[in-house]
Amino acid sequence: MNSLLENIRKYKKLAVAFSGGVDSSVVLKAAVLSLGAENVVAFMACSPLTPKVEVKDAESLAAEMGVKFITVEIDPLSVETVRENSPKRCYYCKKEIFSTLLKEAKKLGFDTLADGQNLDDQGVYRPGHKAAAELGVISPLNTLTKVAIREIATSWNIKTASKPAAPCMATRIPYGTPITAEALRKIEAGESWLHDRGFAICRVRHHGDLARIEVENPERLISEEGLVSAFKAIGYGFVTVDAEGYRMGCYDESLRDEI
Repeated sequence: MNSLLENIRKYKKLAVAFSGGVDSSVVLKAAVLSLGAENVVAFMACSPLTPKVEVKDAESLAAEMGVKFITVEIDPLSVETVRENSPKRCYYCKKEIFSTLLKEAKKLGFDTLADGQNLDDQGVYRPGHKAAAELGVISPLNTLTKVAIREIATSWNIKTASKPAAPCMATRIPYGTPITAEALRKIEAGESWLHDRGFAICRVRHHGDLARIEVENPERLISEEGLVSAFKAIGYGFVTVDAEGYRMGCYDESLRDEI
């Protein structure tokens, strides 16, 4: 913890790419403790890939820390290489997002942007980290595991300490399937319905007219009243519950050699 604060202190002023998740929340709090809230700004990239509910929660958390919170509207779907959704989609998407956030940060006199990449991220397929490195984005948590980060968050009384991971909604669409605003709308609506019924960790995997739903307890979901009718009202023709349950990065399982 002390080394994290000491590392951040050398930057004097710091902009944070803030999502409201546990990783970026710890970076933001560490920056406040190291530099003072007046020398920190939280930038949140708002795009069709970000669930709307996340924005309000992030704004509330930044306010609790006394940090200026700025939303930046970005449309990664305007970038063809993002819409095409190849296995390198995340690289092109992060390039667009971080480039934009850096420009906005520099307008306010902040030359350094930090993200929430951690040590565990280095062992999974994350092409977006390459884009961050190329642009000079720093990752203060890159020597800390997710477990350690959650422990720090708990010790600092950060309310997102136990919040489940919430990667962008593009991760619900198989590589090679173009990303559309309509597909993202359906995914967000489906996951919102699941959250409202107590499925905190869930993914609606979008396969065209079919929704493949991953939750930690699929047996319970199968018996959930109104499941099929709700998803058909959202726009899916077929609704399935994945018997394997939730598993992180299921579309990346064949890309382990690309790490």
